[in-house]
Amino acid sequence: MSIYENQSVLIQAKYRFLFAFFVFGLLAILFGFLFYQKINADALESHRINASRHYIKVMADLERRWGRAAFNFKIRLESEKFLDFSSKNSDKLQVYLTAQGGSTEFPSLRIDDLNGRTLFSYEYSPDSLPKVLFLPGQDTAWVLNPDKNKLFLVIRQLIWLGNENGYLLLFHPMDHALLNQISYPETQLSLWWNDKPVASSEGEHGLSMAKLSLENVGKDRSLFFISWAGIENDKTPKILVDSTSRPSVDLRQFAIVITAILCLFLLSCWTVLGTWGLNNIKRIQALDRAQRNFETNYAVDEMVDKELAIAHAFKNDEVSSIVIGS
Repeated sequence: MSIYENQSVLIQAKYRFLFAFFVFGLLAILFGFLFYQKINADALESHRINASRHYIKVMADLERRWGRAAFNFKIRLESEKFLDFSSKNSDKLQVYLTAQGGSTEFPSLRIDDLNGRTLFSYEYSPDSLPKVLFLPGQDTAWVLNPDKNKLFLVIRQLIWLGNENGYLLLFHPMDHALLNQISYPETQLSLWWNDKPVASSEGEHGLSMAKLSLENVGKDRSLFFISWAGIENDKTPKILVDSTSRPSVDLRQFAIVITAILCLFLLSCWTVLGTWGLNNIKRIQALDRAQRNFETNYAVDEMVDKELAIAHAFKNDEVSSIVIGS
């Protein structure tokens, strides 16, 4: 049995209007939500692409800067003639490096002979410099101090020791300060080595935050890895970029827009169709009452004329034609 059976035209119209509004509302919410997700997904993807390009360029620029600084530092040491490693010159080199302090790009260094035997070592902070394995033809390497969870980029330079060549190993710490320096607003960076965070733009506390963010990442969060300088292999660290910026379209703003659209739709429907439909329904009801009164009294009395006048409503349409034919 239809829900509209044995119901007046006015009640049927109300039900149909409410049903149409309900269906439109559901469709508006569904397509609006899909549109909301699409906008934010596109914004996140754009952020990932732009951030990747930015940080790959930053990392490449850093490596070039450190490479130039390493070469200049080597030339400076050779020109000062500290490197024959007599007792006197070793002391001079120690004093010179202590005076430089942490102002250079490489606060820690080591000088080895061609056989890998350490001739001199300097550590501005107690870093306990680890041994470094260089592959043939390799001038840079990454090495981790596991005791302090500290990662270094090591640049090797061939250097003249007075009587023979040796190697100058310059250790650049990949620490919290570096990541804080290259990060930009509403972005948190963490440096990962062998699937473990070793530095963060947020300091020591940022290491645990990075782990937590990676475990609880959602589709609406811009969280992604960039290999150092864009080189994809297991011998280079990765930077985790975590954007803390708000979505392009806020959910509250989205809800306000959808509510406004629904209200405008309801108002438009009522203005265009509602008042027109209600007036015509009232005319049909008046015509129905006139017919019932005539069938009851078998006469066209004042009440019948009044109802027929309401039904006619001075309009030239089908309802008026039925009134005139009556």
